[in-house]
Amino acid sequence: ISANSIAVPDIPNEVTHLVIVSATPVRLTVRFRMNADVMISALSDPDADVQRLAVQHLAVLRAPAAVAPLAALLADANAHALHADAIAALGRSRSDKAAAALLTMLAGDQRRHDRAIADALSELADPTTHDRLIELAQRGARPARPAAVRALGASLRQHPTAADAATTRALLTWADDADAATSVAAIGALAGLPSIDVGDRLRTIAREAGGDRKRAALAALGARRDHAGVEVVVAGLGHSDDRVAQEAAWALAALVEHAPSPVLREAGVDAALVRAARRGGWATAANATAALARWQAADPSALAGHREVAATLLHARSRLVRANACAWVAAVPDRTWALATLWQVVDSDGSRLVVERALAAIAGL
Repeated sequence: ISANSIAVPDIPNEVTHLVIVSATPVRLTVRFRMNADVMISALSDPDADVQRLAVQHLAVLRAPAAVAPLAALLADANAHALHADAIAALGRSRSDKAAAALLTMLAGDQRRHDRAIADALSELADPTTHDRLIELAQRGARPARPAAVRALGASLRQHPTAADAATTRALLTWADDADAATSVAAIGALAGLPSIDVGDRLRTIAREAGGDRKRAALAALGARRDHAGVEVVVAGLGHSDDRVAQEAAWALAALVEHAPSPVLREAGVDAALVRAARRGGWATAANATAALARWQAADPSALAGHREVAATLLHARSRLVRANACAWVAAVPDRTWALATLWQVVDSDGSRLVVERALAAIAGL
């Protein structure tokens, strides 16, 4: 007998048999195909755990027939324990009917699952929802507004041609919204629309705003590969708040792969990143080291005078800095030096993560 698997329809399960053939044990895995009808009927089971498992299986199956019963669960106030899983399942269904149910819930009085609904609508990325999402962002309940804007931004990333002038104006207005969460969501949406010229506005926010709005604008400049924003991002790298500085470092990690090295050096990016990698906060130092590694890989001559800095960072206190430093060392053009340096890391570093990164770097040389 020779078989890898045997498909048996209509039974949602899996079982493994141990069979003896010619005195040799053979393990056969029999996989049974999950049936959507069985899962849908299980939604009415009196056992809450069975219901939850049925919803989770339906999320995997993405069966069109499951959309209506899952939407009915959202309308059932007594099934609130299943709402989060049902929302996720509807998001994976790729159905316009699922979008309608999610929008109805977002427009309702409950606020418990706004983030989950935004995630589900983001996964659906249905352009037919744009008008309704804009309406909710403009006139909906205040807690629902950031969820609507975030879902709109995710959909626009998938359908950038749907970003007409009116939608762009709305996003720019929301970027200055008094509600910080709505503002951050709008800035994130603008980050995903590189064809729309909003760089000046994002650079102004990154310079003048504070807190989460500044972080979002810095991230947007990196995501948009905004070469004109390099100096603004470098200024953010020196911020006293590690959350802001690490966002600037990560934005530079994106920019250094695309901006010309002379532009980067003129803005002092190399010195700023080296300083942040050596003395920055926990997250900033790790992200700055990653940015240096990416820059070295993109332009081998860009950091010619900083090879010993890379070697020094291999002894940093943070294992994340050391792991990223392995990537920087591997990108140095002197292959003999890089190999010798990385083997020293393998022999001496006590972190499994760092050793794995060093070995991966060696394998790539």
